[in-house]
This record gives sequence, structure tokens and C-alpha cells, in this order.
Amino acid sequence: MRQICRKLRCFSLGLIGQMERNSGVKFIEAQVALARQWVSGDSITTQKEVIVSMPQEESLFPSDKPQETEKVAIPPDDNAAKEIIDRFERGAEGVRDDSNVSDTVVQHMLDDKTSLEDEIWLGTQEEELYA
Repeated sequence: MRQICRKLRCFSLGLIGQMERNSGVKFIEAQVALARQWVSGDSITTQKEVIVSMPQEESLFPSDKPQETEKVAIPPDDNAAKEIIDRFERGAEGVRDDSNVSDTVVQHMLDDKTSLEDEIWLGTQEEELYA
């Protein structure tokens, strides 16, 4: 499986990594663009960027090491946010068919006869942690 490297850490190139590579848009940039659409019309703040904390390996105890962060620019308007999201989504075209995977818990409940624990995960473990 191919890999993508960020800040000296390499990840298997699953669906999200392939979408990032194909679209030129990082997953967290698409998340920030979606958040920008949700708060459309906000006139209280003039914030231009957000600092996103990157998830760490799961542990029962807090880590003493500093948490990784990444600054992400907030799209200036709804049209720019929509374009970022559209580019990220187009990055999935032709990558793989995920019709066997439920999009939501409700879809799984209505369309599947298996336990939710048996739901298919087509991504990598790193993608699951970062999703």
C-alpha cells in the first residue's frame, strides 16, 4: 500500500490520503471549509485561521509530549468554502467503490442484518484515528 508523509510521520495511503493527493486539499482544510459554511454570516469575529489539534495515539493516560497542531486558513466566503469542499470530494472519483459501507448508523440499522461492530471499514487505522 502506498504511503503519505506528514511532519516526518508516514501513513498508509487509504481513501482519505488518496483524496488529499488527487484534490490538493487536506482533510482538515475540507473540515474547516465545512465549518465555515455552518457559521455563514458570522459577523462577531474576524478570525482568519484556526489551529487544529492533530489526534494522537489512543491511550488511557494523558501524554506529556506536546500535542501536534496545524494552522488552517478559514475560507473568506461561502463560495470559497464550497469550492474547497467540492475539490476534496472530487478527489474520491475513481478511487474505489464504497457502496458496501453504510454512511450512517441509521443506514446500517435499516439496510444491514449484521451487528454495527461488523460494519466494514475500508480505510487504514491511521485514517480512523484522524477521522
